[in-house]
Amino acid sequence: MLSRFGQFPIAPLAIPILVGLPVWLGGANTLRLSYQDVLPTIFVLFVLVAALMAVIRLFVGSWKRAALIALVWTGYSLYFPTFVRAFSTSTWVVVPALALGALLAWDISRRIPKDEAALAKAGGIFNLLVWLPACFYIGLVTTMEVKLERGRPDPRETFAAFPGKADKDSPDVWHFVMDRYAGATTLERVYNYDNSKFIEALRARGFDVADDAYSNYAMTPISLASTLNASYLDKYTPKLGNQADVVPMFDAIEHSRAFEFFRKQGYEFIFSGSWADVTFNNAHADRDINFRALPEFPRIIIDQSAPGAIGEIFHVPFTDGRLDQCERVKYKFRELHKVAGEKGRKMVFAHFLVPHPPYVLKADGSCQSLAEASRNTRRDDYVGQIEYANRELLGMIDAILAGPRPATIVIHSDEGPYPAPFVVDEPEHPVVHKKGEKQPSVTLAHQREKTSILMAIRHADGKSTGALNSAINTYPVILNHSFGANIPLKPDRTFFFAKLNIYPNFKDITDDLRRGEDLRQPRDNK
Repeated sequence: MLSRFGQFPIAPLAIPILVGLPVWLGGANTLRLSYQDVLPTIFVLFVLVAALMAVIRLFVGSWKRAALIALVWTGYSLYFPTFVRAFSTSTWVVVPALALGALLAWDISRRIPKDEAALAKAGGIFNLLVWLPACFYIGLVTTMEVKLERGRPDPRETFAAFPGKADKDSPDVWHFVMDRYAGATTLERVYNYDNSKFIEALRARGFDVADDAYSNYAMTPISLASTLNASYLDKYTPKLGNQADVVPMFDAIEHSRAFEFFRKQGYEFIFSGSWADVTFNNAHADRDINFRALPEFPRIIIDQSAPGAIGEIFHVPFTDGRLDQCERVKYKFRELHKVAGEKGRKMVFAHFLVPHPPYVLKADGSCQSLAEASRNTRRDDYVGQIEYANRELLGMIDAILAGPRPATIVIHSDEGPYPAPFVVDEPEHPVVHKKGEKQPSVTLAHQREKTSILMAIRHADGKSTGALNSAINTYPVILNHSFGANIPLKPDRTFFFAKLNIYPNFKDITDDLRRGEDLRQPRDNK
């Protein structure tokens, strides 16, 4: 029976499934990565493995033997680096270990028998060992994904279209989102940094800048879904089949009423996203400005592979995520400067993962390695990216104002930085909890730090409509002022997950944030 099953050279073709689907299932990734994000990567891996097997077949003359040799090398390429990094991430350990692993894979490949009967038996065993769990994962993921997709409604059925109309005098709109850019109070109290020079520079250029603005939500996908649809999410989240599902927020961003309005008014929609899937791209954009664009899922697969590990050491494009991120930010600013000089009517949305980690940029705009950033304090790394962002934003604003088209400009952050005890995504400064140590409680000071944001707006005609205290009314104010709309403004509210990150756990903390109690912020960013 095994020999008969071994007649089919299919063992290595299961490895893309056994690598990709567990990653998709791990860390609740099915709730933040859709099948459109995952399946193309698994398909590409499948094709690469099939091609490897075909090349090996040219040299060994047997499909069954080629399959077993390809199984060895595919397993080494996609699993071995993760095993090595579990012990050490040092280059001095990883490189020799990968070399020894390659020698071991070569030795095993040489020992694979040439006898057809032995190959058929071995092939049957390995076909069974890899395809049984592969089929299990396929069934599990398919069941979960079908259920999730059924619970993901069209956001356009919830959020109302924006009224208003553009005419020949209507301005361009530039919308900059600087992820995790803290408000002035947080910068002063937590990071010991005075940002008043930048704020005054914005005001001197005609911006209304809030003294104390807060995000409406404390998580990027939720915050942007709210801002770009000018709506709180209390009518949207109850429709979701899974109350922790983030993918519907990506849909609400991509199909947002803000983007739809300007596209329908004949504006060129220019989208400049990040490496994060929340704004990786936009299918409706007329033009996409990004650099070495690669979604999160294939980046994860590349990072844990042998070619990816080697490529990172030698700074090969698409394998060195830190260097790519540093160059991406600078590239986007350069390209957007060019756009500012264009005469066509345009709506520009640019999401920058700065000062969001990783801390890849110094204040002067030069790139820094993980080792270099790790030697700095968290405060200095964060402030360095603030200073870089400030300088680039002022240069960008001046270019827009000097351009051929009148422009309304919005600059804000979707959320504040994580308080130091709760850091989740900073490889430079990871939080290490001692065994048995109790998770710290979230205080009002922590909530302020996570939701205090930069919020600035300048209308094309230079007239003030007052500072915005949150992002919820960004587009109503723009459309009311420049596009003949009359949209009622919503009250500024801030919602924070009370416990688990599920939508029913949203707690309105607005009154707590704005009352005069507990103003002392912990200086925890040493």
